[in-house]
Amino acid sequence: MRKASLGFLFLFFVGLMVVSPSSNAQSQIRPNIDEPRLNAYLQGSGSTFMVDLIVTRPDAPTRRATVEAFYRFEQFGTVAHTRFNFLSPADVAGDVYIFREDFDSRTRSRDVFFWNDGLVSPIKVNLDFAIFGDATVFDIFGFRLIGYELVDRRDSEEAYMGPQPTTSEEFVMVSGGSIEIKEYDYVPVNEFALFPKVQVLTYNFSLPYQFRLKDENDDLLFTLDYDWRDYMVFEGRRYASKYTIINHIAPGNSTDVFVSDIALDPDLSFSIFDLDQLGQ
Repeated sequence: MRKASLGFLFLFFVGLMVVSPSSNAQSQIRPNIDEPRLNAYLQGSGSTFMVDLIVTRPDAPTRRATVEAFYRFEQFGTVAHTRFNFLSPADVAGDVYIFREDFDSRTRSRDVFFWNDGLVSPIKVNLDFAIFGDATVFDIFGFRLIGYELVDRRDSEEAYMGPQPTTSEEFVMVSGGSIEIKEYDYVPVNEFALFPKVQVLTYNFSLPYQFRLKDENDDLLFTLDYDWRDYMVFEGRRYASKYTIINHIAPGNSTDVFVSDIALDPDLSFSIFDLDQLGQ
């Protein structure tokens, strides 16, 4: 079980100076970093997608899992529903996780429920419950900076040493020509925040490159690593088709997350998220 959990981020470039943005600036910053990673498959009208997990351990064989995912947001409401069905391997096949998020400031909550056919009824699990390898429900669903406030941004002192874009399509993907790394620091403002500190690195001004999830002493707990070449396009929307979770609490442990087979499903029934109907 993990000591901390993962959640997702939204950024938009509003300047290179180190400043503390207003709440209005926050609302402008978040969408553009969320969209390249998540919006292709987290569509409120209903969507399905597949997730493959590859777990690496220094002292154990590589393990793989396949997950079928469903997502829908209540129309005119404040609640998002997500369901993960584990299809393999055999020891977790049939495991179901249902994730419910209420974004209303008066009733704000995040709840995860676990079920399989060995249980009489679903059980509530912690948000940082590792469901496979280093992956929590947030790693499969996507880490977001809900509950955080941006307090600093700057040009990174770290030089980007990877491949540069060479085509017009690649220039569009990274929002520019030659890649430079930008850094953004976040701190919690409400109970939705899952880490004491989060540092985000981006390719140029918006495309996520790395998330550094830290404790209150600034010690690194986990990183989420992205490669701009793994960003794809579905229905005109970009998404991260792969990223890697690096566990710094247990050095050598990592989990690769792959997203594929995205489909829109406006007829997706809310009944599949109903805890009372599990097993029926």
